Amino acid sequence: MDGLSTQRLLVIDDDELFLEIARFNLDKAGYDVEVASDPRVGLNRAIELHFDLILLDLMMPGLHGEEVLSLLKPLNQQRIVIVSGHTGDVHRSRARDLGAVAYLEKPVTAKKLCETVIEILADGKRDLDGDGL
Repeated sequence: MDGLSTQRLLVIDDDELFLEIARFNLDKAGYDVEVASDPRVGLNRAIELHFDLILLDLMMPGLHGEEVLSLLKPLNQQRIVIVSGHTGDVHRSRARDLGAVAYLEKPVTAKKLCETVIEILADGKRDLDGDGL
């Protein structure tokens, strides 16, 4: 990565298989990946540490992804991509309003997941509202 420190990612999803696939592929792409299957644990990690990007599911037991997103928004320190089986403009619009920079629909291929992460992180601070949502 041209001498830069490894970028840190957090994946919050209750689907263990998705976590495994995401961690494997994003790790292989050169990122430092942490996963959380419990949304409360993921939220706490996101508050405690800085992550360059968070991948967040919407439908999780105990704490909905939109709640996590709304709690992280005031911190304004991390970019968040929603990765969800929910389709439709209502979910995309709500995610954008809550601060997400992109929305990927499940099932998402490992290639699409990696391409999206690379694109968002390469864009630095530029807002991707028009591209991802």
